[in-house]
Amino acid sequence: MILPSNRDENWKYAALRPLATARLQAPDAVRTIADELLAALPQRITNHVRLVLQDGRWSSALSDALPPGVTVVRGSSPVSPSADATDADRRLAALNAREAQETLRIEVATGAHAEFEIVVLCSTPAPAGMSHPSIRIELGAAAQISLLERQLGSDESCAGNLALSLHLARDATARITRVQAFGARTQWFETLDYHLEQNAHCDVVHVLQGAAAARTTAFVAHAGRGARLDWSTVALGEGQQVQDCYVRVHHGADNARTVQRYRGIVADRARLGFNGHMQVAERTSGCASDQSLRCLIAGEQAEADVRPQLEIHTDAVRASHGATVGKLDADMKFYLASRGIEPAVAEALLKWAFIADVLQHIEPPELRIDVERSLAARLPGALPAGVLA
Repeated sequence: MILPSNRDENWKYAALRPLATARLQAPDAVRTIADELLAALPQRITNHVRLVLQDGRWSSALSDALPPGVTVVRGSSPVSPSADATDADRRLAALNAREAQETLRIEVATGAHAEFEIVVLCSTPAPAGMSHPSIRIELGAAAQISLLERQLGSDESCAGNLALSLHLARDATARITRVQAFGARTQWFETLDYHLEQNAHCDVVHVLQGAAAARTTAFVAHAGRGARLDWSTVALGEGQQVQDCYVRVHHGADNARTVQRYRGIVADRARLGFNGHMQVAERTSGCASDQSLRCLIAGEQAEADVRPQLEIHTDAVRASHGATVGKLDADMKFYLASRGIEPAVAEALLKWAFIADVLQHIEPPELRIDVERSLAARLPGALPAGVLA
């Protein structure tokens, strides 16, 4: 299979060298989960059914019993809208469709409400193979879902390739929080495919931390009139990490709306990339797109590449975009220092304020506190002692 390369326009900032030498096939067997990974499993969120995938396979030992509407389909993944090996942006989805051994399917019936926590574990050493988790979620008309997706990995060198598709029927609502916290040697790739029908609403908060290299490729289709997307990403890069995102949103119906936020903080020799590609189809009217892409550079050798793309084929549209990359405001640092705040604490406080407008979108509050606690550990001094106790 031909894999994407840095010569492909939307992959120029991704870390793809590991793919050249990796064993792309799924592991022959899932090994016993390591104690340190078990210890890293977070506290449960109230009322959310926990479903655990370990190296692409459902773990009955770590999961709750499968509720109605949730099934595990054995065998290779069904072909999804993203599985097109001729398109560089979709080749890894095609690889997942070929190699996935199971697919977790969640169906929320018309008018029903469901709350799930999906934990994706990547634990098998890379020489044994790449894990290929496959998840498909379908919401009926006026259905609602609260979905927390946690991604964890062991401290060993691991590799994973997730494919997730989400279909929202008319008037359906999805509130999604995705928290990526892999070990420092994990290589992670994922392809997301969201399809929104009339008046469907999808609210996504994506938190990126950990992993040696990570790439998110997302396709969102506003297929019905009045479909809405609110997409927020916060990324922390340090050491020599590479975190790259490509999010393409196609406004294919009247009055489709998208709000997109990106807040990245990159230190040391790390690299962050975010490409927000907004498409507005011809013969549509009333569509709106708002992008705010901002990144802080906190290291002399750090790199950030944020790119808003507008591809508009109609005049009846409102589109705004902004992209900035810079360092912490020296005047603000001086002001805090003049108030007796230590320089390191002042810097952490300013970094926290920089990402706060994304974190405020996380619900429920106990989940937000859990995410804030994990991020605060990377920004010591950002919050007063006891705030998140």
